[in-house]
Amino acid sequence: MKDSSNAILPGQVNARITDNHRHMEGYPVDDTPENLKKNPEQDLGQDKENMVSGDTVTKEHTTDPSGEFAKFINRMCAAFNWKTREFDNEHAVIEFTVDQLRSQTLFIFCYDDDLEFSVPSFAAFDSMEKVPHYISTSLMQINAKSKIGFWCVELIGEKLVYTYMHNARMSLTDEAAFKDIITTLIQRVDDFENLLVKMSEQGKTGEEPIQQ
Repeated sequence: MKDSSNAILPGQVNARITDNHRHMEGYPVDDTPENLKKNPEQDLGQDKENMVSGDTVTKEHTTDPSGEFAKFINRMCAAFNWKTREFDNEHAVIEFTVDQLRSQTLFIFCYDDDLEFSVPSFAAFDSMEKVPHYISTSLMQINAKSKIGFWCVELIGEKLVYTYMHNARMSLTDEAAFKDIITTLIQRVDDFENLLVKMSEQGKTGEEPIQQ
């Protein structure tokens, strides 16, 4: 496990949370480098924001009447001087700057005492048939060795997105654990995206393992 505590800088929040579905399985496809390039017009955070305000979102399991989640987020962010633009008793989002041009967005869902952390990558696909099998297989192998978080394919808007997630109990998460979870998720996705960019630039489409 990499020590990513000094690898990122906290920034501003720029999105909302949505209730979403996750799938853990990939299928063989005719993959091309274009599938792995970031689309400048693509804004997965905005897709999540749109889904929150849509009529199809179900929220019956995301409420926290006691307000403990909001207090938790305030306490955790204050410990590291991380700022949130928006959060409530159901969700929070924090954006981290990884370099001058790129950022990673962390989403936190609250389900009573259960927390769901997620960081979507820029690798998004129109259907499960277009999700590259060899990358999914490599990511599943990484999952078996990971102590914090796991890779999955998440439905965001109309896209299937490689996302790194972690589940934790709020009552058992202190400041140190909170920082470890977040920095690990951010670093894993950043490393993954850097690798995809490198593969795309080199025109590699073969079934090569991904190492993290």
